[in-house]
Amino acid sequence: MLAALVVIALAADDLPALTERVYADFGRAAGRIAFEGETLDRLTILGRLASEPDPARRKRLFDALEPVRASIAGPYPELVRARVATWEVPPFEAAAARWDIAPATLEAWLISVLTAWRDAQPEGEVEPWDLAWSWGEADRVLARALPKDRMIATAVRYVADLGAPVDELRIELDLQPREGKDPVAFTDFVTRPRLTGGSWSEGRYRVSASYREGGLGNLYQLVHELGHGMHIAAIRPQDPAKLDWPDDDVFTEALADMIGVSVYDPAWQKRYLGVEASPAASLRARLGPAMLDVCWALFEWRVHRDPAASPNAIWTELTQGYLKAAPHPEIAWWAVRGQLVDTPGYMMNYALGTIVTENLRSAVRRGRGPKAFDSPKPGTYLWLARRLYRFGKERTAREVASSFLGGPIDPSELRSMMGAPPDGN
Repeated sequence: MLAALVVIALAADDLPALTERVYADFGRAAGRIAFEGETLDRLTILGRLASEPDPARRKRLFDALEPVRASIAGPYPELVRARVATWEVPPFEAAAARWDIAPATLEAWLISVLTAWRDAQPEGEVEPWDLAWSWGEADRVLARALPKDRMIATAVRYVADLGAPVDELRIELDLQPREGKDPVAFTDFVTRPRLTGGSWSEGRYRVSASYREGGLGNLYQLVHELGHGMHIAAIRPQDPAKLDWPDDDVFTEALADMIGVSVYDPAWQKRYLGVEASPAASLRARLGPAMLDVCWALFEWRVHRDPAASPNAIWTELTQGYLKAAPHPEIAWWAVRGQLVDTPGYMMNYALGTIVTENLRSAVRRGRGPKAFDSPKPGTYLWLARRLYRFGKERTAREVASSFLGGPIDPSELRSMMGAPPDGN
């Protein structure tokens, strides 16, 4: 018993320093990637994998990520062992508990979603470096309409049409790449509103991301981050001490994606870009990356459940089994997400959040009409603020979502998008 306690204590002491070191290494590797005479970053490489027509060059782009992968994959088993030694409740199971879902049920939901996706895909396997291309027809159709400046302007215009102009909400956009910048896009408070004499002061908020290029994928990410900004700018609890992000990041990510995934609607594309991809291409562009996030969530869960297992083997089983990715267990191509380093379990927020997102979007359409997202009206933001955004930590995320939806969440809305029968498991 004493020996076990010593191991746990050492792990607790070493884990923050180890995490900080690995994340710093990841940031340096992700920010400066040499490729054919250019210096690119992780996000640009990932974006080009969807748009590069030459298969050989896609493979070279994929290979250029090797220093990024090595920065995580090398120390990852040590990180996993240290975390498991300190956790009382793994974050994956904690996420399920916050939504009153049994862990086994949550895992079954995610597998059912992946199964529905797999069953809707063409026959044959796809090389990992070609996956983004296989999902990227919509990106390519819309590429000329989305140079970087127009991509940013379109995102800003859309949230303004919802009734949330970034200047009025005091959302600052920090979008230029620079040395030492966090490689992961995020949004946060700069200053928080204060309640004084019965009136709220204005807060300030910032979106941080690095865009060298435009494109549909970057447009989605920016609108997603602006969705975070819209959310936190509207938080006005009765108790000022509760003014903070909600108690659940699944809900936080789902609220942002509720706005962000609008860019994958052909009607939205026609309205804002003057050109549209086909419904099938748009759906693949939206759900392909989302299914990859589901794989990452299950990957983390299984790696931490069995720290002795090979991460590459677990990743290969998931991606070959559900994404029809050709097996390459010799490549740690899972190791390109910073969240795997500094926020273990965070990928579950995207995975479960994808289910919550579709539940929320359906409820908004019921309340605001079927074109609520692709042909928005300025009153939409105020409507959302009153019903979803304003609570902060005053009410639990599950309470807010259940009240808005009229019941618990379930994966049927998402599965039905992929053609799965409504009564599937």
